Parts: sequence; structure tokens; C-alpha cells
Amino acid sequence: MRVLRVFVLVALVLTITATPAAAADIRQGNDVIIGPTETVEDDLYAFAATIAINGTVHGDVVAAGNNVSVEQEMGDLNKNTLLYNTTVQILTSRLATLRAAITGR
Repeated sequence: MRVLRVFVLVALVLTITATPAAAADIRQGNDVIIGPTETVEDDLYAFAATIAINGTVHGDVVAAGNNVSVEQEMGDLNKNTLLYNTTVQILTSRLATLRAAITGR
């Protein structure tokens, strides 16, 4: 009876706790090109002589090739960095204004 309870408890815990599904998009050949309007929703594994990623990848990228270009991702990274730095500067200025109003200086 005790073994049955333990078994049912383990089965219940395994049923309730969801395990994430691993998904991957594997592309290979002479040329692998992700177009500017293309979006990959999984991890991307690309194996080719020439790899060009001009679109968006919502996951990790593993690329092995002679010529690898990641234009769109770098553009998005630069845009996000600029947005982050601007936001930090604005918030720093507003916090300084609040600090001056609170302390009366």
C-alpha cells in the first residue's frame, strides 16, 4: 500500500511539473540564408559554406561556415543598446530632479 502511494505521488508530481520542449531549426547546405523578412522562432543551427542571417532569430544561433554574416541581429543589438542608454540617461536625470526636490538643494 505504501509503495502504491509513493508511486501515485511520483506520477502526480511528474504530471504536474511541465518540462520545456526543446525545439531547433537545423539548416545545412552550400548556402544558408535567413531573409530580412524571415523570423526563426526556435534555436537556429546553420552549417554551410556561406551563412547570412538578415532576419530575426528568437533563440540561440550556432553557425559553422566559412563566411558568416549576422546583419539584422547586430542592427537590433545596436538599436537596443541605444534605446537602453537613452532610457538610463532620462531616468538618471529625473531621479536627480526628484533627489533635489526632496533634499531642497
